[in-house]
Amino acid sequence: MKRIIAIALCVCTVAAAFSVDGGALLRGYGEFSGTDFNKKLFRFDGSGWMRTPLTKNGNLVLSAEACYGMEYGTDGQIAHTADLSLFKLGYAAKIGSGNMNVSAGRFSVSDVSGIVFNQPADGVAAAYRNYLLSVTAAANYTGLINSRNTTMIPVPAEPIENTAVYALSVPLVSGMASVSFPELFANQTLSVGIQGYCGIRKIDYQRIYATLSVNGPLSANLFYTASATGEMLFGDTSSPYAGLYGSAELAYYPPVLAAKIALRGESASKNFDTITKYSVSVSDDPCTNITKFGVSGSLNIKAILVLANAHALFTTSSMDYRGFQLDGGTRWQIVSDVQLGASAGYLFPSGGQDGYGKISINALIAL
Repeated sequence: MKRIIAIALCVCTVAAAFSVDGGALLRGYGEFSGTDFNKKLFRFDGSGWMRTPLTKNGNLVLSAEACYGMEYGTDGQIAHTADLSLFKLGYAAKIGSGNMNVSAGRFSVSDVSGIVFNQPADGVAAAYRNYLLSVTAAANYTGLINSRNTTMIPVPAEPIENTAVYALSVPLVSGMASVSFPELFANQTLSVGIQGYCGIRKIDYQRIYATLSVNGPLSANLFYTASATGEMLFGDTSSPYAGLYGSAELAYYPPVLAAKIALRGESASKNFDTITKYSVSVSDDPCTNITKFGVSGSLNIKAILVLANAHALFTTSSMDYRGFQLDGGTRWQIVSDVQLGASAGYLFPSGGQDGYGKISINALIAL
């Protein structure tokens, strides 16, 4: 907590010397889940952000975001959380026909698949883009981020106290690199990425992932995406084991109400794991040994966005039917600075097991 206060004071000192753009967000969230919707969770938080150029030409920028929140759950305890979710120096320069961007500090990082690692981390990243390709590379450390705001797998060896305001996360060193060729042929985009993770405390955290992704239009209103990610885990066993994840989507965009209709499927093998938590069902099933197929749709009615999904779930290793899931939501942009949202879903399992549902409401005000 003292570290957060010290960094915040440094941010204020820098902001006083340069022109600053900033603002604040207030959020409220409520959730009811479980077989009988008897689990409850209420969360309220506020955050403030700032962005200030440190040079006259604006190519060196300092960005920061801090937040504080309260959470009340089924156990009846109130938990407080403080976090510095963003604190980075960003440098931009034009090199030849492209642009180079370099970041250092704490910022959000995502791999090509978007499911293995998608969260804040401390480190450095660089990206170069021109009309032919886009190349990115990053090296990060996760042991200083607040685990109360970021869910990582595997979980820490020591349980986190519910009253901890700032609890250090799983210490991993990560490195990733990717290259993308936009509109390589016939407006198709090809992306390739590789990433590695090394645990500081346990050897079974050492993993290597590789992703291949393609996407593009098939016609004026018909688009597709397809990707495959392979994992190799070097654990405390005599030999490593491998996992595989794949996804594909075919989306049609009718020329009315900014609508979208999509067919989607994704499948993860028994030994596939992610670093950041990625759930594939209303009941928060992890992305391991699960396959699902379904249809989704969305449309915009002026300031209101409506979403709906229907999926069938299977066990990948045996292809046994696990259940059917319906879920959807809506978001209402009342004015530019006020937004309301709600979502609901229910998993109807097979074999006479209990179902699982979730209802949530949220509100956001920008200041």
